[in-house]
Amino acid sequence: MFLSSFGAVYQNTQKFVVENTLISFGISFIYPFIINLLPGCLRISAIKNKSKDESLLYKISFILQWL
Repeated sequence: MFLSSFGAVYQNTQKFVVENTLISFGISFIYPFIINLLPGCLRISAIKNKSKDESLLYKISFILQWL
């Protein structure tokens, strides 16, 4: 509703408003996948290699999970 009323008043900016809205929706849909894949990749790497350094990766992934 706000976008349509804004577009009716400022007709020259309709293209930019639609582009920025689509970019915003795209980022808001992709962002959670990136945030959730990072701890998962660290955890998979830590489980595959069971050395002492990899346990640190597991702890870091656990902390990132809660952020």
